[in-house]
Amino acid sequence: MQVISLVLSVVSLIVSIIVGVYDKKVDKKLNNISIASTYFNDLYKDLLLNKIPQNRKKITITANGKLVGSDDLIQTLKDIRSNSLYFFYTDVTFYNNLKTKLQDLENYILASEDEELFGEEQTTVLNQISDKIADVYKVMTEKCLKG
Repeated sequence: MQVISLVLSVVSLIVSIIVGVYDKKVDKKLNNISIASTYFNDLYKDLLLNKIPQNRKKITITANGKLVGSDDLIQTLKDIRSNSLYFFYTDVTFYNNLKTKLQDLENYILASEDEELFGEEQTTVLNQISDKIADVYKVMTEKCLKG
């Protein structure tokens, strides 16, 4: 009888330790996600929710086929890159991925400004810009949700 009591006590102790370690890991992960969410809010909220959509609306194609109105969006992309320097030190993979997406979008816009766009090309370019903006949002959303 004493042996069974001793075994049950040891098993109970082991289970308690495992549950405690697991809870600590879960709490740490939730805390990291909360901190990352706070950083994202501070660093990107206005840029993502206001400036990108507003500045995207300014991009148009003139009657002579020129893409215009991209200066404010390009500045917003530079602001995001600048605000992201924190992640260069804490999550270089995220930083490099985001920087690549931002640079790809900026390069595409600048290259499109040098072309004369007519007919289907206009729709294609505007859709590509929107798709590339969505890629930026996707990278940032994934980072925010994973912490």
